[in-house]
Order: sequence, then C-alpha cells, then structure tokens
Amino acid sequence: MKTQSFKTLILSLLTLLLSTQAGQSQQPEILQGLSLKLSPGIMSFYGDMSQNDYNPLKKLTDGSMFGIGFGIIKQIKPYFGIQAQFVAGSLYSQYEDPDIPANSTYFSGSLNDFSISARFDPIYLFRIKEPKWSPYISAGIATVGYRSARRNAETHNVILPTFGYLDDGVTRTARQIAMSVPMALGIAYQISPSFQLELEHSIRMTNTDVLDCLKGFSNVNDFYSLTTLGIRYTIGGIKNGTSVKEKPAQPVTEKPPEPVKQIDEGLIAKVPVTNLFVDCTVPETVIAGESFDVKIRLNKSNYRGEAKLIQKLNEGFIAEEIQSGMGIFSFFNQNVVIEWDLMPADSILSISYRVATAKTVAGSQTISGRLEYMQPEGLRIIRFNKTLFVTKPVEEPVQEQVAQVKVEEPVKVVAEPGKIQPSVGLTGIEFRVQCGAFRDSRQAPSLLAAKYGIKETIQEEFVDGWYKYTVGSFRTYDEAVKFRDRFIQQTKILSAFIVAYKDGKRITVKEALR
Repeated sequence: MKTQSFKTLILSLLTLLLSTQAGQSQQPEILQGLSLKLSPGIMSFYGDMSQNDYNPLKKLTDGSMFGIGFGIIKQIKPYFGIQAQFVAGSLYSQYEDPDIPANSTYFSGSLNDFSISARFDPIYLFRIKEPKWSPYISAGIATVGYRSARRNAETHNVILPTFGYLDDGVTRTARQIAMSVPMALGIAYQISPSFQLELEHSIRMTNTDVLDCLKGFSNVNDFYSLTTLGIRYTIGGIKNGTSVKEKPAQPVTEKPPEPVKQIDEGLIAKVPVTNLFVDCTVPETVIAGESFDVKIRLNKSNYRGEAKLIQKLNEGFIAEEIQSGMGIFSFFNQNVVIEWDLMPADSILSISYRVATAKTVAGSQTISGRLEYMQPEGLRIIRFNKTLFVTKPVEEPVQEQVAQVKVEEPVKVVAEPGKIQPSVGLTGIEFRVQCGAFRDSRQAPSLLAAKYGIKETIQEEFVDGWYKYTVGSFRTYDEAVKFRDRFIQQTKILSAFIVAYKDGKRITVKEALR
C-alpha cells in the first residue's frame, strides 16, 4: 500500500468519526459525550525474533519499549462508543542462538498506527448509579506504518533486508504499510464526572510477518501489544450513563411530548447549583403492632428539577401514603419511593407517610434513606438514616410482674426500691437486666436511680474493672425478656440487655439456656 493510500484512509476514517456529530441537537444530552484520552505505556513485540514466546508477563520486563496513544471517543450510548486512536512507539526483540552465539541477532524499529474501534462498556446496561469501576472491551481495524532493521548482536552490522531504511539501517525512507486488528480489554475508574483512569491491555494482530525483518520461522504473522495506564477527559463534564435519566425514544406515530415534560427538561438544563437539605423525624420508641408517622422536611431552595426520595424499611414494616399531592408515592420490596418529575415551587416541602409495624418486630430498627437530584455536574445524592426502638405490647403493669417475681423467688436481702445494694446471687440459674456500667461507682446514683427514675432495686457488682448494675431477678429467660422490654419503655435506657448467672457467678446467656 502506498503512502498516499494510507493518508486517504486516515482522512476517510476521520470523516466517519466527525459525521457522528450530525444532528446531535436533537439527541438527549447523554448522547453528546465526547472524550479525549491520553494513554502512555509499554509496547511489546511477538514474532520470529521473540522466538515465538507469547508470555505477556515475561514481555513486560524483557524487550518492551515505550508506547503512547492518543484517542477521541464518541459515546453513542452509555454502553457503546466509537474510538479513533493514534498510537506511536518503538519495537525491540533479540534472537539468541544457543549453539552459535555469534549468530544471535536483534532488531529495533518504530511504528505508528491509526485505528477505529467499537467500544463496549457492559456495566451501563444495568443502569447502575455512578459506577466507580467499569470493565470494557473494544475491537476494530487499523493501518500500521513501520520502520525496522535487524543487526548482528556482536558486530551490530545490518542484516538485509531492512524496511523503512536504506541498507545502512540509519537513513530513513518511506514507512512500510500494513493492516492490523486491535483488540483491547480494560477497566476504568471514575475520578470525577470529567476524569477517569483507564488500565488497558491491547493486542494488535497484523497481516505481515516482517515487522522484525525476519520471515519463515512460523506460520503466525507478527503482532504487538500495548499496555497503558491512561486518563480520559470528557468535554463538558457529562458522565455517561449517570448525568441524566435516559428517555425512551418517541415513535413517529405518537403525539409530541406533553408541555409539562418540555418545561421539566428545560428547567433541569438551566437549574443553578443548589444544595438540598433533608430532615427526617421518627418516634424514639414504638410499640409493636402499632403505627407511626415518618415526617420529612425538605429544604429545596429554588430547585425545580426532577428528584427521587428513597427510604429502606426493615422486614415487618408496611408503609402507606397519607398525604397526596407531594410527588408519586410507591412502596415495593420494602422501599418507600417518592418521585418528582418537576418539584413544586415552594422552597420548603413537608412530606409524611404512615408505617404499620408487625407484632413480631422488636429491638432497634434503622431506616436508611437517600435523596437523588440533578445538578450541572451530574447526579447528586444526600444520605440520611434514622433509628427507633420497637418494644413488645404491654400485657400487664410492670409492678405486678415484679411482685410476681418476688413471690416465685424471694430476694435474700430486702432493700428500699430505687436504691443501690451489693449484688446478691441466688442458687441455680438466674437472669437479670443490666442497665449500666461505670469505672467510678460514684456515678451510678446520679445517672441511674435519679436521672432515669429507676424504681426497682439496683444491684451492684465489680467485674473486670467495671462497676456493673442490674435490676430484676428471674428464673426463666422469657420472664426476663418481658421485664427488659417494659423496663426500656419505662426508663428509655435503650442499651439495657439480659445477663445470666449460675450460683451467683456470671455466665453467658447461651450457657444458661442449655
């Protein structure tokens, strides 16, 4: 192939790339992504002069030379793009004759290629929000221009023929032209909406066997690889796949979009930078089987674009809408979702919904939430969590339960309720509820009996360097559980838990239940 044909092919490929810009004013913003990519790395040769050693790890440390690529990527879809790339680098390899060292030779050369490749990013098929890591593959076709000369390893004399040089191996002539098929595998890491790092290994299969000036040792054509760590810059800071929600294409036979949607898209495009604030309120404690309200106060300032509020509820919670007109409410797979295509004009929104609890729910429960809305640099997420404690229904007064316990097992030392006394153990298995632990025993009277209004007798013991305080005394674990739940509801000491004893010595609850 002549040099003029090579130039013609390059111009044709550039024309093909630039033609994809036509009509982009009618495309969604996500289809207008154009990126520049700079990829320095190392170039390795595979062929007769490398003694047909195809181990890529060995090549990285033996005979690899510098290579660099410059690319332009046009993103057609979030998961599909077209890449034009120019690569330049050096090649080197040495052939060692184990029988006659004087016959050992080496070759060195330079090449550049221009390729058009299709790039596929499969992770964007799954609509993942802001993926940090994204594997990708690409394949295409390229033209290669190369120069190379082979020399004796001892005398450094040129061994004919040469390609792209005169017989002296120094004076340059026109580059030799070949074709190649570049195939690449890589992984990208998102630094920001505009920048990402891309680690890539590409193999470039050629249609020639004389890149190393040696032919006939095998039936496989020469090829080379390029391993790079590059940086990609997206013009305008649009993050493919996450900058805006992809809209389905409208069939020709359908009517034009509704005016409200047109206003929505215009407002999103022109919305100024806005920081939204979320305040969520739930009760501190809830009785199992009853309902409670989740109240959300949203300070949105002048934001008028689309937004989505999501809260994840635990099993045993069921949500229902009690306030209409504040977005589209849905509850599915334990997720409460409230969506706005166009947020109201009010700067502060008050939102609420009701949650029913099953009678089987108990203990500390966390409601995790997030608010998603658009900004010029892409999707912004605000996360917020709330915690509440669910207690079992009250079946009988606490004092009656305590009295019943005293009948079943009399306490050896009688003390005034609410006062602190030394721990008195019972024979056999015993369960209590621990309500506090302090390094200094002087803290207990003010922080337990006085502050929390504990009316039961508090027993004190010194264990492992801590003063530990317990209330109640029960022979069965179920009685201790009922007392603990009522104790937490009465005192609001959410950290109270059950402890076990055998003959007055602490053991684990698991050991006590055996």
